[in-house]
Amino acid sequence: MLVCRPRPADAAGATRRELITALKRELLAALVYLQRGNIAPVDLAKAAIGPGMAVYTRFSRVLDAAGRALTVREALALINWEMVHHLIRVLEAGGERAAAELVARLGTRAESVCELCYRLYTVCERKKRAAEALAYNSLVQSWPEIVRLAEEQTRHSEQSALFDERED
Repeated sequence: MLVCRPRPADAAGATRRELITALKRELLAALVYLQRGNIAPVDLAKAAIGPGMAVYTRFSRVLDAAGRALTVREALALINWEMVHHLIRVLEAGGERAAAELVARLGTRAESVCELCYRLYTVCERKKRAAEALAYNSLVQSWPEIVRLAEEQTRHSEQSALFDERED
């Protein structure tokens, strides 16, 4: 379902950096809210676009460093970019099992994370940003185990649901 609302005529513009800051501030809480709303894991990835686009569309326009207006496609990439950073943060704070829990909740949306990490690693390597490159590399290195644990967690949840249905 798509809900449209008029943007106030006096809506402020923003820079790309301001958009990213707002996404960091609001997206994780929105994902938690969606999960509590009993959104199926397979649908969570698509549902997460809504809160991200709500942040983007609140501004009259978002400008990149060159002064060009940020397109919807670029905004969606930032929203996905944001997910990569949440996964890195969770991996660093709680390890592979915690990252796997998040991947399981993100469902199919998480499939692009590894590919995006490779791209971001390459960009950081070219720009001599070693610390950022290391974070992307760590996620790529852990990715097979994270996916294995996420699949294990999903299977366990599905089996638990089957047993719960039988008890009814």
